[in-house]
Amino acid sequence: MDRRPLFERVRPANRAEFVGNADAVDAAYAYVKGHDRGALWVSGDSGTGKTSLALLLAKELGAHVECLWGDSVGVDAVREIAETWHRGILVGSGWRVWIVDEAHAMPTRAVQAWLNALEHIPARRLVIFTSSEKLPVRIAQSELFGKDSFPFFSRLKRFHLTKQGLSEPFAARLREIMQAEGRDGHPIEWYEAYLRERNGNLRLALSDLDE
Repeated sequence: MDRRPLFERVRPANRAEFVGNADAVDAAYAYVKGHDRGALWVSGDSGTGKTSLALLLAKELGAHVECLWGDSVGVDAVREIAETWHRGILVGSGWRVWIVDEAHAMPTRAVQAWLNALEHIPARRLVIFTSSEKLPVRIAQSELFGKDSFPFFSRLKRFHLTKQGLSEPFAARLREIMQAEGRDGHPIEWYEAYLRERNGNLRLALSDLDE
């Protein structure tokens, strides 16, 4: 029996199942398919699918994946990642992907360590930072990591996910999931209202229904 939380069990399995933000998602797919290495910053409101997109991109590459939380990524962690970059992968495509969720919580010293590491990222290596912090259009105006903001973000390809216009498709997806779980008993309007009460956060809605 799969004991993972519902929102984990129903993550999109492929590009077609990802709800909303088609332009940003397509652009992210095009980027990873057109480059042999890199680092991404995927921002967006909670519940818009940032981690799901990161996992799908890793799957597209056939990559070995490691997931971390931003507040646990210190200088030593960054150095350890950089030291493993040149170690080969004996199975799959040879790609390795690191996903750093809630990356805005990284300490400044870790960001400084990334500056050097990302300058020397080898082929078939990708780091995906996800964050609910939206960056300004001009990254020079970002104050997220102080004086290190501009050099750090200049090393990343940035994508933003929004929940605007997604109330209906999110409600439809929520109902679809509940039907598959054998727990549906409401009209679509009920799901729309349920999501509005949770500020359009699909993950939160799934977590509350799971409880």
